[in-house]
Amino acid sequence: MRFIAGLLSVVVIWAGLAPAGAETGDAWPVPPSRTVLASPYGTLSVHDSAYVYESTLMLDGAEVAPLVKGLITISYAYRMKNRSIALISVDTGDTSCPIRYHWIALRKSGYRMTEAFGSCSPKIRVAAHGHTLVLETPNADDPDKIDRWSYDGRSVKRR
Repeated sequence: MRFIAGLLSVVVIWAGLAPAGAETGDAWPVPPSRTVLASPYGTLSVHDSAYVYESTLMLDGAEVAPLVKGLITISYAYRMKNRSIALISVDTGDTSCPIRYHWIALRKSGYRMTEAFGSCSPKIRVAAHGHTLVLETPNADDPDKIDRWSYDGRSVKRR
């Protein structure tokens, strides 16, 4: 009986050492999702629509330009130097490429938003490396490969 109890405690300790997510095999965390983000440079928000894919991205109650329309979430937000930066995910309902992303940087003088980018996947990981933000997502053609998109506050580059 003592041997079985000892063996059971070793198994429990060993199971506790497994990396998070190892039991599911899924290395892609569910990204945060919000519809309002207040910053010192304005408030980003998602204006809902009766039709799910027609919500719009707003800054201080006005539509951003170029217009961002779809099922929108504000996934990540960062504060860097004199700006606030947010990652916006947009699902337009297009089954061939369901999700695209935009970075938007808010400053006292206004905002700058990137063109849509990404590999059409809702699976993402985001990290800050110094003053560069990096989004990783599975490659659209080969999900075993990872696409990396870096954003330096001005433009997005596929790495």
